Amino acid sequence: MINDIEKQIKKERHEFFKTFISHELDSFWEDCELNPDRFISTGFYQLDDVLGGGLFEGLYVIGAISSLGKTTFVIQIADYIASQGQDVLYFSLEMPAYEIMAKSISRHTHWYCKDNGFNFDIYAKTARGITTGKRYESYTQEDHGVIYAAEENYKRYADKLFIYDGDGDFGIDQIKSTVEKHIKHAGTAPVVIIDSLHHMASTDSDDVVRSMEEQNTRIIQELKQLSLCYKIPIILITHYPHYDKPISMELFEMDADSMDVLIGLQTKGYGTPNVYTSNHDNPRKVELVVLKNREGKIGSIDFDYYAKFNYFEETK
Repeated sequence: MINDIEKQIKKERHEFFKTFISHELDSFWEDCELNPDRFISTGFYQLDDVLGGGLFEGLYVIGAISSLGKTTFVIQIADYIASQGQDVLYFSLEMPAYEIMAKSISRHTHWYCKDNGFNFDIYAKTARGITTGKRYESYTQEDHGVIYAAEENYKRYADKLFIYDGDGDFGIDQIKSTVEKHIKHAGTAPVVIIDSLHHMASTDSDDVVRSMEEQNTRIIQELKQLSLCYKIPIILITHYPHYDKPISMELFEMDADSMDVLIGLQTKGYGTPNVYTSNHDNPRKVELVVLKNREGKIGSIDFDYYAKFNYFEETK
């Protein structure tokens, strides 16, 4: 009996001393050697530079007012990540999967025209021009050729994109379950994108009443834990309702402590006197502002946003 007690004490002591960091150093350096490139490029090189190389494990929140192009911006990032061979899970709670696909193919029609000497104002197609079947009757052979080429370019990485759409059907539990299934069956940890915070299912039971800010903060905290658990980047799209103020951390009305990076998009020059802005400008001048970056720099980057053909381009 005494020997059994001594064995138990010895076992507990052994387990206790295993918590010393010195026991983890070899594993730590081995992990660093096996994962020399922990970051994932966004495809925007100035943004990558500000982020310290690209996306790392952690929670990235990207927000803007309505109709500024935040979803289009993140779809472009998702496509680039997938084109580099990395799986992407896209939870679209605002937009059906077909519309996301149409935006991507539209962007590819513009790029194809630009790279091959076609007049993109004539031959590149909007998302509506892709999805409206009746228009195909009037399309020329060149039109069909551009769309076919765009589709083929999209196909090259489409097997790395996984789109789950639904209105308010996804909460933390559903997202976590989907990530777990993906890792189990695909054997790789994906980048996760959620569009958007305000359409996520509540994590609370029916008898709990919380303010919108409290609920959003709780969702952000749980997404942060999910990113840590699976060592993955999670991008969360959100919006703020203020149309009369330049972007700031306070406008998001949420606790920023749990997020690693907070990014806002706004019209270039917004909030300055006599600035001219128009949704009909082509391209629109958009400014990306990194408001919080736990491990890197903060600052702003200028973009040209070609809304008609669904793509962003960093200005030099």
